[in-house]
Amino acid sequence: MKSTSIKIIPWVVAVAMFMETLDSTIINTALPTMAQSFHVNVIELKIALTSYLLSLAIFIPISGWIADKLGTKKVFLFAVVFFTLSSVLCGLSQNLDMLIIARILQGIGGAMMTPVGRLIILKTFPKSELLKAMNYVTIPGLLGPMLGPTVGGFITTFFSWRWIFFVNVPFGIAGVFLIIAYIQDYKADISPKFDTFGFIIIALAFVALLIAVESIGEPFFSPMMITMIFIFALLLCVLYFFYQKNRSHAVFDLKLFKIKTFNIAVAGSIVARLGVGGTTFLLPLLFQVGFGLSPFHAGLLISPIFIGMLSTKFFSRWLLKTYGFKKILILNPLMIGLTLISFSVIHSTTPHLIIIILAFIYGLFVSMQFSSMNALNYVDISPPSMSQASSIASTMMQLSSCFSVAITALMIKYFVGFQGLMPHDVSPLHNAFIATGFITMLSIFWFVRLSDSDGAAVSGR
Repeated sequence: MKSTSIKIIPWVVAVAMFMETLDSTIINTALPTMAQSFHVNVIELKIALTSYLLSLAIFIPISGWIADKLGTKKVFLFAVVFFTLSSVLCGLSQNLDMLIIARILQGIGGAMMTPVGRLIILKTFPKSELLKAMNYVTIPGLLGPMLGPTVGGFITTFFSWRWIFFVNVPFGIAGVFLIIAYIQDYKADISPKFDTFGFIIIALAFVALLIAVESIGEPFFSPMMITMIFIFALLLCVLYFFYQKNRSHAVFDLKLFKIKTFNIAVAGSIVARLGVGGTTFLLPLLFQVGFGLSPFHAGLLISPIFIGMLSTKFFSRWLLKTYGFKKILILNPLMIGLTLISFSVIHSTTPHLIIIILAFIYGLFVSMQFSSMNALNYVDISPPSMSQASSIASTMMQLSSCFSVAITALMIKYFVGFQGLMPHDVSPLHNAFIATGFITMLSIFWFVRLSDSDGAAVSGR
């Protein structure tokens, strides 16, 4: 492969990541306005976030198998086109139900897009260059969430929220041309039969869990019915655990969890993201519903988070080489948790400079945490297992982010007595920040199991 292509490939994948990350954050500052447009409570708009994330989580396992069978280039190209077209459908939605369907379709495109893009990177670069290549991918990808709140707020304030989805179109077109020109096609020599039954079990378990969490406090679901849904989901998980033991090519190969670093990275990431994932849902509500700011103003206050995330990428390799994975992954959740708790003391009278500094510091630690967890996933994975490991790690990442939004919304409803969020009442949101801060710090109990030498092949320590 030409050296020019090697340099361009991470940026091609970054275009896809830019679209997905832009779309995941650009909607947050538009939620209150979208709620007014659809004549629903703003808390109900959480389903516009969770439906997309759940769709990602469900269909990511398919992406690895399809990429191995049909080739990474074909699948990646299809995913970018499908994601772009479904973005247009989101912008054309006339009610919440139409938006949910369009977001599910968008999630299917995203499930085929970002994981396969990451797989292209894993198959192109050796482990010694993996962290550097991943950083090249995530730096442009972080421009999406950095620009998302501000661009989304600007579009919503001065134009229409529908245009927040239409902005994906030019990036999708650019991505198509770049993929055709530069991406190499990787295909597995042997493509096993897809584990359809296992996929159905996993998908039903995910959907049942989300329905159960989303239904708590809703008048049309009794406590007994919610309990039964939880039990059903748990039974499906147990069924899959025993089912996959006798499968040589299960959709989720749980034997990978016998690898220490992979086990810790995935489990710790789930807990950390359960706390962190709801932040971009909470902050727009705090600034817009609590403080009465415009979507554009709220987006400006949120954007320092992503500026901090982008800044970390320039010295993350040095930090990992100097201190190793263990120290970084123990310190970061503590600092992230304390920063989240600090959001609980800001009010409408708090100087915006203080809010901006807090947001920037939060972004620094979150980015370092995510980069470290993502790299640790693959340090001891053999090349034949890369596709499976990528699918599992990506699915758990999206699933935990999905449940983080759902749990965060549930906490808000709990703190207001399940009667809806009252305008300018910030105490429920403050309480939710405290709770998410402590949840994030719980991930430390997983990362302390690491040894100082774990991940040395990637960190270079």
